[in-house]
Amino acid sequence: MDITLYESFTDADEKGLKDRAKAFLRAFIDSFADEKEKEIWVWRYLEGIDVFREYIKLRYEIFEELVFPVLFRGFQSDHQKSLMWLGLLIPNLNQSMVAEDVREEIIESKCLVKAVELDPEDYVAKAVLLLRLIDAFEYVQHEWPNGLVYYYKIFDLQKCAEFKSKVALARELDVKKQYGEFLDKFEERIKTYERRFRERLE
Repeated sequence: MDITLYESFTDADEKGLKDRAKAFLRAFIDSFADEKEKEIWVWRYLEGIDVFREYIKLRYEIFEELVFPVLFRGFQSDHQKSLMWLGLLIPNLNQSMVAEDVREEIIESKCLVKAVELDPEDYVAKAVLLLRLIDAFEYVQHEWPNGLVYYYKIFDLQKCAEFKSKVALARELDVKKQYGEFLDKFEERIKTYERRFRERLE
């Protein structure tokens, strides 16, 4: 691995020299001797990222050719940190052609939840999961009082049950009771929506 090529890439990228940046990045990726060297670099690279950022977006070459292969191997062996990072990088996963065949499997595995289950003492994983849950709750109720929404899917009784379970999880994670009032209000809205939905079915 030639780290000077990565430094040249970041310098060119910061200056807006797109073609030069792309060439340096390509050369850097090609400079790795083996998969072990890639793995060491990937974990050092991830350590430099603020996990509490609302949206983590990696350059696609770095994600597809370096980060994702390392994390996916970890995913297959239930490696806790790999699961946490895959959970954080879902936006990258959704846009990746490389991950297309396994995307649904990874998303459905609920990586962040699993990471917390594997290491209940991991403060970072728990804090990040709580923030992601709060973000999801805010989105779901953003059209209230008209109703609750969940992307392109109908928010039905099954979704109500699912989100009540997620609220319970959020309460467990919120040990400082920072979001207690917010969660009370959101849970009440789920119950109100649930009653409305049942009335429409009658």
